[in-house]
Amino acid sequence: MKKITWNNPNKMHFESLHKTFNSQTNVISTGNCVVNTQYSSYIRGYKETECNGLVYPEGHLQNYDLEIFSLRSDIRNYIREKLSGRESGILYWFFYHSKGKRVTIGYILTTAKHFLIKKWYTLYSEKAASALDECCKYVCIEVQKEEV
Repeated sequence: MKKITWNNPNKMHFESLHKTFNSQTNVISTGNCVVNTQYSSYIRGYKETECNGLVYPEGHLQNYDLEIFSLRSDIRNYIREKLSGRESGILYWFFYHSKGKRVTIGYILTTAKHFLIKKWYTLYSEKAASALDECCKYVCIEVQKEEV
């Protein structure tokens, strides 16, 4: 993962082609996080049924974890498919604010150990893709691909 450097104690250095996202980003962090341009949370596996000493039906806890995210059905279904066992993952939602509204640039799904599973670009521009790709460097462990 890319190491954070700080412009000042309240603002990390973040550089992408998306100047609005850059200026609004105060920090990008792993795990459960609620900040200016990121919301992220652990998503429990479908078969995870126990929480705080209580037992729930399969899928109940995962559905609870996913409720806060504004997800298209194809993204939600993909997450359910990938986290269909007991293994949990982390879902990252990246956005910026424009004219009082939240504008989503994309989502990143990782394993609980921070290995990338999938990225979804929701704004189809070079600037937004640049910002999401840069975010990925801070929340995912880079895996070196073998050359063929």
